[in-house]
Amino acid sequence: MKNKKKLLKPALILSIALSFYGQAVLSVEKKINLNPERKIMDVNDLGFEAATLKTDSNESELLQVRSSKLQRHQFWGLTTWGLMTATVLSAPEGGPASNTHMALAGLTALSYATTAYLSLSAPEPANRQSKGNSLKIHKIMMWIHLPGMILTPLAGIEAHRQAQDPNRPRNSEGEMSFDGIAGQKKALASMTYAAFTMAMLSMTFDF
Repeated sequence: MKNKKKLLKPALILSIALSFYGQAVLSVEKKINLNPERKIMDVNDLGFEAATLKTDSNESELLQVRSSKLQRHQFWGLTTWGLMTATVLSAPEGGPASNTHMALAGLTALSYATTAYLSLSAPEPANRQSKGNSLKIHKIMMWIHLPGMILTPLAGIEAHRQAQDPNRPRNSEGEMSFDGIAGQKKALASMTYAAFTMAMLSMTFDF
C-alpha cells in the first residue's frame, strides 16, 4: 500500500502532463500543417472525401466540427486514462476506500463521460465507412470498457459498504472478503483499465 501511495502523485502528474502535451501537439500541427497525414486530422479517416469537401460547404463545416470534437475526445481520453491510473493505484487492499480513492473515482467517471460525449456527438458524414484496424480495435475495446465503467463503480460502492462491517471475515493476509459484485471489483477494474489502455494505444499506433 505504501508503494502505491508513492506512485500515486507521480503517475497523476505524468498523466496530466501527457494530456496537455498531446493537445498542444495537435494544436501546433493543425496551425502549421506539420503533419497533415496524422490520422485524427486526415479527412479520409474522419469519413470525408477530399474531392467532396471542395464542392460541398456543408460537408466542409461538418469536417471542422467533427475534427474539433475528436481532438478534444483524444485530450479527454488521455486525461481519463491518467485519472484511471491514479484511481487504480489508490485502490484499497481489502478494506474501506479512502477519500482520495473515492474522489479520483468520481473524477474518472466525469472525465470518461466527457470523453464519450465528444465522440458520440461528433457528426458522422453520410455513407461513412470505417478504415483501418486501429479504429476497429478502438471500437471493440469500447464494448469492454463501457460496461466496465458502469459495473466497477457499483462494485466499489458495494465493497465500501461491506467494509464498514468490522466483523467481516478476513483472509490470511488480513484483507476483508467481499460478497457478490463487491468481490469482483478488482477483476472488473483490471479488465476496464486494460481495455481502455488498449483503446488509447490503438489510436496512437497503427495496427
